[in-house]
Amino acid sequence: MASGGGRRRGAATKLRGGRWRVEWQRVATIKNAQSNYLSMDSFLATISDSVAATIRKVSRACLVMACGAAAAASVAVAAHLLFFSLLVRCTAAPPRDAKGVTGRTTQMG
Repeated sequence: MASGGGRRRGAATKLRGGRWRVEWQRVATIKNAQSNYLSMDSFLATISDSVAATIRKVSRACLVMACGAAAAASVAVAAHLLFFSLLVRCTAAPPRDAKGVTGRTTQMG
């Protein structure tokens, strides 16, 4: 036996009106558990909604930043390719002579 007054665990003691203390304690325990579960469920739902809203805000911000970065990168790449191709053409082409022919002599007729 445990040192708790010498009673067996779960033993019922009668109260006024023929009610049983253990049964009321069980009912109270069940009601408290239900209330706690409902409170916890509400709390977790609130946290879940808050986290979902935060994730939506962050993902939108990241999407806008990513789209902005992608657009900026594509513009930069296009500008780079344009100027690079101009530079390559300028350096690859031999200088023109007075006749407008590039390094070759043509014989007409």
